Amino acid sequence: MYGGAVGFASYGVFSFTNIVIFKDYPLYIALIDTFWGTVIGTTSVFLYMLLE
Repeated sequence: MYGGAVGFASYGVFSFTNIVIFKDYPLYIALIDTFWGTVIGTTSVFLYMLLE
């Protein structure tokens, strides 16, 4: 759960900063990227806990 929260926060900040900075940055890309960060963060922590 912590990995998902960290992934969501870090990828979300990055993606939505891109929306503010770049004129034609699509919202759907930011949402997909934020979801991807959540999945990667959760998977990484899950695998770490599994192998620990």
